[in-house]
Amino acid sequence: MRVPSVAACVPSAAPPVTAFVPPRTAQSVCTAADLDNYRTACLSPSAIPIACQQFVANHAACAACLAPAPTSSGPLLAHAGEVQVNVGGCIALVLGDRASSSCGARQQTAIDCVEHACAACNASCAAAAREGPCLDAQLHTCAELGPAATCALAKGFADDYRRVATLFCGARKLD
Repeated sequence: MRVPSVAACVPSAAPPVTAFVPPRTAQSVCTAADLDNYRTACLSPSAIPIACQQFVANHAACAACLAPAPTSSGPLLAHAGEVQVNVGGCIALVLGDRASSSCGARQQTAIDCVEHACAACNASCAAAAREGPCLDAQLHTCAELGPAATCALAKGFADDYRRVATLFCGARKLD
């Protein structure tokens, strides 16, 4: 959670656009229980390092698929000490378009712009950023998002993570 600065929270300038790294092909390496256990062991506020290390040791392929990365190749993004669900990569997978000009890439650019512009602020900054320094990125987001409803995020990290991680890493049945 970000803490607003003492001064009024005004969005900073838009960041330089970073190259979109297309998501890897969806894999079926995790069970539904694996997805939940990884979140509990490695991502929850009460996670302890040894529990995460044990999960990784016992579920190497699943853990490798889920591991947060600074690029958009997996279901989780690591940015500035936070883990976020990879919305752009999710959209790219669902729509089957992993190009650098794809809907997912454009949506991720818009998300990244607001995140950067509001890095020192709280959520109230987002609307000002979308209408200010990130307006160009917002105008280039996607009209074709209907089929990508799986990637719609608004139900909290646990639910959003579960939907996107299932898409990227599978939810295979127990053998």
